[in-house]
Amino acid sequence: MKKIFFVLIAFLGFYSCEEAFTTVLTVDPPEYVKRMAVHAFFDAKDTELKASVATTVGLLEDVDNLGRINDAVVELFVDGQKVGDMVNDGGVSSTTYNYFIVLPKPIGDYGNEVELRITHPDFDQVSAKEKFPAANLPLNLKFINNAGAIDGGEPAAGIEIEFQDNANQEDFYEIGVIGIEVFPSQDTNFYSIYSNSLDPAIVMGANYEDLLVNDITFDGSKYRLLVTFAKWSIDNNLPLGMKWNNVSKSQYLYSKSIGAFNNSRETAGPFAEPVSIYSNMENGLGILGLRRGTYFVVER
Repeated sequence: MKKIFFVLIAFLGFYSCEEAFTTVLTVDPPEYVKRMAVHAFFDAKDTELKASVATTVGLLEDVDNLGRINDAVVELFVDGQKVGDMVNDGGVSSTTYNYFIVLPKPIGDYGNEVELRITHPDFDQVSAKEKFPAANLPLNLKFINNAGAIDGGEPAAGIEIEFQDNANQEDFYEIGVIGIEVFPSQDTNFYSIYSNSLDPAIVMGANYEDLLVNDITFDGSKYRLLVTFAKWSIDNNLPLGMKWNNVSKSQYLYSKSIGAFNNSRETAGPFAEPVSIYSNMENGLGILGLRRGTYFVVER
């Protein structure tokens, strides 16, 4: 009887596998309304500004040229005054961005609030307004040669950062550890080093090398945080640095949502809960993000 039962189970298992390989499911993609998707990230020191203008794409829809829209009108305003129109690159760019404008002075010198307005006859006008964050720099950066261990037990080094947060306002930071390579030609190359932190004020950003900091738990206080990284990831013969960006709230929320999406996809796979990507584009999707960015050398 046991042998018959075993054969029956084996037969059912074989039959199920056979069906799995021969069954085809037809799924109708959900209906959606096409909208413009705009992405632009400006630093206050930038004189050349770039933006990406594209269209949203359906789940099973084929798309050419990354869905770029090359015939839109992209207007740039600062503090309500028009600075100029961003120019399309002719649709030949192989990079993410297909619109640009070159200014005679840094964008931050024009004022505080930046606005993009994007107009196209096939879509509703898309726009976003964002203000540059206040500059708030570290007071001290200290290299820690022995900073415990990271995941997997690898010996870790670290950088302790001390800074004074602005009082009575929301402040958001994007930080990262960098290696600095200077060539004989005096050209400098910055490369990112994967880092982490156990500080509850820090979350992972859109890029695995970037960490995001929100001042909600230490508003207006002098604060210290420790960022760690594997010792093997740094070359003792090269300078070490810290990327320190004061970022706008929208850029913080966008980067945080991308980080949450990446983490959900990696840990839960196809069973992951949906993660909404933050957008501040009215009548569209995407982000206008602003920052004041600085690099520091960390003495070892």
